[in-house]
Amino acid sequence: MRGRPVVGADVTLFDMGSYVETTGKTDGIGVFKTFVRSSRYVITVKESGYRDWVLEVGIGGVLFEQVVVLITDAGGTPPDPPVVVDVAIHVNDSQGSPIVGANVSLGGWSRTTNWAGIAYFAEIGISVYDYVVVADGFHNAVGIFDVNKIKDLYLTLVPVEAPEPPPAKEYTLTVQVKYTDGTPAGSVAVSTVRLEGGYSNGGLTDRYGVIQFTNALLGNYRTSVGTEQKEVYLDRDKTVLFQIEAPPEPPNPEPEPEPGAWDFHSIYRGVQIQVWLPDASKYQATWDSVRHVRILLADLQRDIDDFLATPPPTPPPPEDKTSWEKITESWNALPGWQKALIAGSTLIGAAALARPIIQR
Repeated sequence: MRGRPVVGADVTLFDMGSYVETTGKTDGIGVFKTFVRSSRYVITVKESGYRDWVLEVGIGGVLFEQVVVLITDAGGTPPDPPVVVDVAIHVNDSQGSPIVGANVSLGGWSRTTNWAGIAYFAEIGISVYDYVVVADGFHNAVGIFDVNKIKDLYLTLVPVEAPEPPPAKEYTLTVQVKYTDGTPAGSVAVSTVRLEGGYSNGGLTDRYGVIQFTNALLGNYRTSVGTEQKEVYLDRDKTVLFQIEAPPEPPNPEPEPEPGAWDFHSIYRGVQIQVWLPDASKYQATWDSVRHVRILLADLQRDIDDFLATPPPTPPPPEDKTSWEKITESWNALPGWQKALIAGSTLIGAAALARPIIQR
C-alpha cells in the first residue's frame, strides 16, 4: 500500500469510557506519535476533504504502529497519487462451491474468477466502486463495493431456476447517545459492524448525541459505545439508544498567580498609592493598618477622603470629684519647692498662734 502523507490531520484516542486520552495532529510526513498507557482505545482521524477514519484497537507493550489510509469524501476523486490496495471478490453458489470463470467488473476493471472462484484486483485506488458479476446459469449480481471498509467481498449467486433476487436495499442506522440524566452526549465515539461482513463504520456523535450510519445493508449489526454493545437486525431504518454515565467534573485548577507587581504611583493627601503593573488594572493604599485595593484610582482617592474627613473620637467627660479629691490633685500637681514653701508657712503661723496661749 502506498500513498501521499496527509499532513495536519486531527488524531484523537478515546478510552473505552469515551473520554479523550490524547489528541494531536500528524506531522510533515503524516505521522502522529504519543505515549499512552496499555489499554483499549478508539482511534479517530479527521481531515477536511476525507472521510473520518475510526478503529478500535488494543495497545500494549513497547511500540504500537497503525497505518491509516484516508479516502476522499463520498463521490470525491481519489487522491493523486492515489492510495492503492489489493482486493478480492469471492463468487460462490448457494451451496458454498466456487463458481469458476465468472466475469467480474469493478469500476473500469474486469477480471475472471479462478479455480477458487476469486477475482483479484491489484493496486486499485481506494474508493467506492460499482460491481457486476456475470456467470452462466446464474442471475447477475450487482452492487457497491467500498474498498475502504473491506478488502474481500463475498457474493452468492442465485441460479436462474430460482426467482431473481431483489436488488440490495440500503438502510440507515441511527445511534442516539444520552447521559443518564437525559442530556445529549456529544463527541462520543460510536462504531458499528455488520456481523455477516461487508460493512464497518464509526465516528463521533454530534452535539445532539446523534450519529447516522447510512448505506447499511440488510443484516445483523453490533454497535458499540465504550464498553457497552447492542445488536440489532437491520431490515429497515432503525434507531438504537445508549445511555452512559456522564464524565466526572474536572477538578478546579489552582488559580495561576497574576503576572506583574505593585509599584509606586503617587502620594494623595499624605497617603502613598501603589499601582499594579504592567496593565494598571488596580490600585492599593494602606491606612488605619488596613490595605485597601480598588479597580479605579478615583474610588481609592474617594475612600481616602472619607477616612480623613472622619473626626477623631471625643474623649469621655471627666467624672465628678469631691472637694478633698480636687485639693489632693492640686497638691500633687505642685512642684516640690512650692510644696515646701507652703508647708513652712503653715508651721510658722501655727507657732504664732500658740505663743499667746503659753504666755498666759
